[in-house]
Amino acid sequence: MVIEIDGERYYTRKETAKLLNVSLATLTRWSRKGILVPVKISPRKVFYREEDIKKLLRKQG
Repeated sequence: MVIEIDGERYYTRKETAKLLNVSLATLTRWSRKGILVPVKISPRKVFYREEDIKKLLRKQG
């Protein structure tokens, strides 16, 4: 599920992991290390900004 808020797109954990070709556990580790920080939309749901995903993809090149 992709959501859009104020013109910015946000992806779920599962979608983000698929886009980056990593596991959900890797996303959790990256979050703890500050590599890719999620945005909490509600107490139980986190999303990742499309722009942050693109930046990380460029770094991975």
